[in-house]
Amino acid sequence: MDMKHLLVALGGVGAEALVALESRRTAGNGASKAQVACCIEAAGPDRHGDAGWLGLQAGIDELKALMQARPDLRRTWDRDGALTSWIEPMQAAWQQATRMPQAWQPGGRAIWRHTLAARHGEVLALLQRAIDLAGQDAGPGADDPSGSTTPCGSVDPSRPAWICHVVAGLGDAVAAGLLVDVLALLRLHLPPGTPLHLHATLPDGDDTGAQAQAATVLQELQALADGRPWPETLAGGDASGVLAGLPAFDRCWLSSPVDETGRARPADVAPAEPLAGLLELLLRQPDAVLAPGGWQAETPIPTRARFVAWGQAQVRCDVAGIARHLGHELLLRLAHQLRYDHWRPALGYVASASLVEREARLQDEQLADWGLSPEHLSLAAGMAEIEAADEPPGSVEQDWQALTVHALGLLELADPAERLVQLPRLMAEAERSRFRGVGIAAAFRPDEATLQRRAVAVRQRVERALWLDWRDGKRSLHGGGQLLSLVLAHVRQAAQTFGEQRQGREEQAAQRDAALQAQLPAASTGLWSRLARPRRSVAELEALAYLMRDAALARTQALRLDAARRFCDQLETQFTVLQDLVDACEMSLGALAQTADRDASASLPPASPAAPADVRAGIDDMPALQPGQRLETRELLALHRGRLVTDPAVLREHLAEIRPAAFQGWGDRPGFRTLAAWLEASDSQSALLALCHARLPAAALQEIADDGWRAIGRRWAAQPARRERDLRALRAGCAVWLTPQPESEEGLGQVTSPDPLAGTHWLWPQALVDGLLRPVRPADGGAADAAASEASPSDVAAPTEAMPAAALAELLPMPGDALRVDAGSALLAWRVQPIARLDRWRQVQALQQSREGLHRQLGSALRPLQLDVRVAAPDLVAPGEARLRERTRAALLLADALGVVEWVASSSGAQLVHVRRDGDGFELSRSVLGDSLAAAAQGHAGLILGPLFDRVLDTLQATAPDAAAIDRIRCVVQQRVDAADARAADPASTSPTEPPRAWHDAARTAMKILRQDPTA
Repeated sequence: MDMKHLLVALGGVGAEALVALESRRTAGNGASKAQVACCIEAAGPDRHGDAGWLGLQAGIDELKALMQARPDLRRTWDRDGALTSWIEPMQAAWQQATRMPQAWQPGGRAIWRHTLAARHGEVLALLQRAIDLAGQDAGPGADDPSGSTTPCGSVDPSRPAWICHVVAGLGDAVAAGLLVDVLALLRLHLPPGTPLHLHATLPDGDDTGAQAQAATVLQELQALADGRPWPETLAGGDASGVLAGLPAFDRCWLSSPVDETGRARPADVAPAEPLAGLLELLLRQPDAVLAPGGWQAETPIPTRARFVAWGQAQVRCDVAGIARHLGHELLLRLAHQLRYDHWRPALGYVASASLVEREARLQDEQLADWGLSPEHLSLAAGMAEIEAADEPPGSVEQDWQALTVHALGLLELADPAERLVQLPRLMAEAERSRFRGVGIAAAFRPDEATLQRRAVAVRQRVERALWLDWRDGKRSLHGGGQLLSLVLAHVRQAAQTFGEQRQGREEQAAQRDAALQAQLPAASTGLWSRLARPRRSVAELEALAYLMRDAALARTQALRLDAARRFCDQLETQFTVLQDLVDACEMSLGALAQTADRDASASLPPASPAAPADVRAGIDDMPALQPGQRLETRELLALHRGRLVTDPAVLREHLAEIRPAAFQGWGDRPGFRTLAAWLEASDSQSALLALCHARLPAAALQEIADDGWRAIGRRWAAQPARRERDLRALRAGCAVWLTPQPESEEGLGQVTSPDPLAGTHWLWPQALVDGLLRPVRPADGGAADAAASEASPSDVAAPTEAMPAAALAELLPMPGDALRVDAGSALLAWRVQPIARLDRWRQVQALQQSREGLHRQLGSALRPLQLDVRVAAPDLVAPGEARLRERTRAALLLADALGVVEWVASSSGAQLVHVRRDGDGFELSRSVLGDSLAAAAQGHAGLILGPLFDRVLDTLQATAPDAAAIDRIRCVVQQRVDAADARAADPASTSPTEPPRAWHDAARTAMKILRQDPTA
């Protein structure tokens, strides 16, 4: 049974480390899948979408109610004892912490600890769910976290079934607020004996506040490692007595942005990347890293050795980079196929249109199917989508013929003298209202909404046809756009034709009307006019009636043609929008292709320089391997790219699967508008890239990495000097991520330690060992064979007999280094240095200095950094006895000069008294310090350097002293120093004996503190 791992990430750095580790695991870099992960961070956008991620958030009213019920938490803000004094500073800290959750503020850590208390149930449920899941994954008997199976298959009863890892950045406000309480919850709920490893990183030196916070957290962790008790009450309200005797962690893997040689982490490397690298190593090889001497040989860890510094150097065949390159190469060809679908035998899918699509023409059957035939455009053909029926040919002429016959019939009944007058009236009435029961205007002048509805139906027909043809591979997206441009030209031409025909019909109607006016008598309503009207028979009026019919028919057809032209205008609008959408989709695919091409090139390894072999030295001129270097070459990737992506049969097979999956993801209902919006979305490339990556099996990617390692192994076998140089370069780059003091025995030297973790360890990929064991061909061996092996996929089978581990260890550059072999894709060297004393490392000293400097600036406002404001953990770098006494005297001099302490008369003489008062001036407590400054410094150093010094700093912060005030304080200090000298010189004095000039040194320190001198 493989060992399982529970990962608990806290804050921003922890979340980033978890994301980086997940990307390495999913990219096939060999990280173990036997892991359960959860993360607790500040509430924000749901960028993870995973049940294992919890965003903490609590309102100010909720925290106020919590403070009312929890005096232990309220003490964080209650500085002077007043009942309501905690509200204002807590509310200010809450506003800052919620506005900048990851940044440092004096009260940020306390706020996030209070938020944990308010959300204790949710946090506990998350941790319990992760613990239960890890226990289920660990298999039967996981409640007893021992007795798992080693990689060799044997059962080791001392080997734990699973390990818990907590990842945090100590400068992160969220992580600092949660860390100790989460460690306590894990100890309370993990099965007994489960190893708990803390992976902590220190902030860089540019953020003084974050460094002060990290110093405080590290002080508490050191105190817990030294066996000091847990906080009296945990954030959830649980008493910590049940945790007595339980260590907070088994190991703390400590790192910083600067290594032991003084080299800073590159600016382009995130702080979480080294943590992810260490976690990846622990997940892959827990036995090699955590118990190199075997779990049976594991001895109880000394308290001080719970902290370890570590460093890691690796050279990898970047399987993630290989996957990115091949995935983007496949995505590039998918984009070309979707856009142009133009295959050329020697080039594959190219970014240009085919000749067939460039010469495409509209067919009459196609226009009829789409509703764009002349009959459809003239509105004579119906459409089922809008329930419009076909109009029979010649129906308009027939209708006017019938109306004309009807008018002549009515004239038979009229007075012969009135027939010439009645005929124009009857024909005008037919044109106005009797034609088809509504008149020609209502029959052939539809409103814009009706025309738009019909145009939308036609556009939907065309869009669906183009989409289905594109989906089924009958036409490319570019070809559809080209065809759509032909449709637009066809519609515009039809609109122009209809306009010209309408003008002709209107002119024809005008000619008929002019002829009618010449034949009709002038209108007159007088008696004599009516008597003088000629009496006409119906037969005599037929020619005039048919002339009126022709004029009305011309006007009717003009209206009909105008409606057809307006309909074409609506179609042009719809098709213009559709063409814009198709063009947008095409442009997005073009941009996608450019991005894929750029990303594919960016994911290539650097070009390897040509290096002629130096026969005399027995080694070529290629530079030695360096940490972080990618081992696969561009030539190797080019050959495997042809095998896995660009081979015609393989590429067609890939796209035959990816293309339908892409269309399925776009939905069943075709729509270029939806597609254009989808392609514009930020995650569209990721979705298509995921489909491409699914076509690249992990075994095929690993084979590329194995080929690169076999080539290096063959080169090393042929050139031992090169192997020695490469390994020494890697070992030199394996520096721990902490800088020791030059006089310290820790760090750069090779330290002999009883801790089995101490030392340098190596992890070689099996493919590298295979290359070492392959005999070099005598015909063209040496560097030429190695270079050729890089340029061609290896077909070497695994060796029949593995080299013994002892024989492999002899190949290492330094005796005493340990070596293991696994199936990963990275050559790893890691170094572990147990930390006997934290104060021997420069970064820890810098943390202490930052905290002291910030304390002098903020005074008691810095107390919310501590878990318990009443008891501070010991300093990381303990000051010497002389330095401690000097600080005590300096604080006492300032307290006396500022009036923080009072001289009170008593029966035995004047006494120096420290009186604490509330905001209203009433006395809270009184402490008698002694009858002199020397006695006070000798007997009350803890009080003086604690609450008394905080009051001094608060007084200086509340009212910054000007030059006059500084002179006054200097005079008071001088008087006290002179008095101390006089007491020391008086033989009858009972003051404690002190070193010469001790108060003068303290006075100089006091004046530096007064002037905010960082050297104080």
